[in-house]
Amino acid sequence: MSTNIVPQDRWSRWLRKSRFGGDADYAKEYLDKLREVRDRVLDHRLKLGDGAVLLDVGAGDGLIGFGSLDRVGPTGRVIFSDVSRSLLEHCRSLAMAQIFTPEEAARYEAHVRPRVEAGHGVVREAVAYLAATKPERLAPMPPGRDGP
Repeated sequence: MSTNIVPQDRWSRWLRKSRFGGDADYAKEYLDKLREVRDRVLDHRLKLGDGAVLLDVGAGDGLIGFGSLDRVGPTGRVIFSDVSRSLLEHCRSLAMAQIFTPEEAARYEAHVRPRVEAGHGVVREAVAYLAATKPERLAPMPPGRDGP
């Protein structure tokens, strides 16, 4: 994993630590509702498909961007953008933890990440790298969705 430590700004601290007042049950309930709304927007309003490019402006903790990954297919891109470098690094770390084992993450950091501008396009680049090196690690397309 990356050893880059980015200091948290006020927005990042609030979004990641304070917005639910420390109430884990409320946080789960609220995030579940947000995901439902996100999924309706992505599926019925945007109708993303294979090859689509989604720019998540104000990505925050990645709610929209991560929800879009399976919808844009293997040739699409999800680009996370935020004024907070700390939140972009957080999104990158979440993506790395979901996609790679620690050994694969180290290889990714050494070979792919240097070519990617910090925070932008990192998730899709990581998926492309994984598809080329360990395709069995990628999750299958969810039931009911058309494959690539």
